[in-house]
Amino acid sequence: MFLLLWGGLLTICSSLISPVTKYLVSISCTISDYEVKVRKDLRDMKKELSKISMMDEFANYARTERKMNQLQAKVEECASARKLQSSKASWAVSL
Repeated sequence: MFLLLWGGLLTICSSLISPVTKYLVSISCTISDYEVKVRKDLRDMKKELSKISMMDEFANYARTERKMNQLQAKVEECASARKLQSSKASWAVSL
């Protein structure tokens, strides 16, 4: 009887811990100020690139596109680091 109650209590605790864990991980793994700045710069570069004629100003277009690709790589790097941090945090809390 005691084992059945203990098992039920553990089941209820584990079902309550999961949402709390997700909430704590989402709070701790937010987007950094650096990532926000890089995303803003990328958005501005895309606007600038749309204003440049590829046929008339190819050198300027290619230069802007290379800068945009570098910013995109930085954004992807930040996002993957955030996802890794999130998965580590959720793994540590779930143990």
